[in-house]
Amino acid sequence: MPEAPLPPTPAPVDNALSGGTWISGTGQNQVSGVVSGVAYAEITQWLSIEYTRNPWFAQRLANIPFRNLSNFSSTEAFNVISTRLHLNITAHNSCKKVLQSYATSSFYQPQKFSVLANEFDKIGTSYGTVDGSGNAFVFGPQGSVQTIQPYISRVPWIDGTHTAYSLTQPGTSEGMTILSSPPGPNNPGQVWGPDDIMRPYADYIRYPDDVYDPLESSGNKRISQVHAGFLFQMAGGGYNTSSEPGYGDNVVGLQNLITFIEHNCATLSNSNYQTRFPILIPVASNGFAWIQAADRLAINPYYNTGFHDYT
Repeated sequence: MPEAPLPPTPAPVDNALSGGTWISGTGQNQVSGVVSGVAYAEITQWLSIEYTRNPWFAQRLANIPFRNLSNFSSTEAFNVISTRLHLNITAHNSCKKVLQSYATSSFYQPQKFSVLANEFDKIGTSYGTVDGSGNAFVFGPQGSVQTIQPYISRVPWIDGTHTAYSLTQPGTSEGMTILSSPPGPNNPGQVWGPDDIMRPYADYIRYPDDVYDPLESSGNKRISQVHAGFLFQMAGGGYNTSSEPGYGDNVVGLQNLITFIEHNCATLSNSNYQTRFPILIPVASNGFAWIQAADRLAINPYYNTGFHDYT
């Protein structure tokens, strides 16, 4: 049966990597030398990743059906054996020309991150605590990784070197398809829907790894398909916060976070469109089994993970 909606869960825990503010903060480098009436290049970069954890594979439990001349009965049950994240990512890069007087000739601020983890999943079930001194980098069943301090670099503007631009790219790791069959002149076979990381769990499991649902027995089962990204897959059984590698171990947790961020950022500039994130609402992929190049994020030539600071 579809999961019943529940009241909003408590606010997630903010596990910041270190102190800092959005405009300025720890880690700034300023070069002295008062300069007035000079044009500056102000370069900014930030990243946001929202995620929910979802079932990937399940294993059917033993079932003994009953049949007689009056009725048939059976009980279906599965154990989840693997889960993955479904994520929405937004990357921003900009360079603007600023005509202003500053007390320093240049300014640099690295990019810092925070994990906002929630112990409750999208239907309100708790899977264990996400707070505590040793759990700074536990992801939980849903949450986000946010930039708490953007990368900012301000240097004197050089014509021919600096160019003004602003690029904000929202993308997703998955695409939802309605498997309509059979295909025909008036039926493209597959219709791609809008992205939603809060989809019901039924959308992430294919038959025969899912319980029978008469509402989906007509061949129109919705399926969320993985298309891009590093999705922090966990195998070996059902999910619990204590099964995360960073549970109770901030050193391991930080390394897992770094891997998660760096791998997903590398996708932004990959030349192969099939590895780049799909856009949130595909418009050119109906009738295809895979989201097409026109529905993928364009190559981001600006995002630079070298500006990330995980201290």
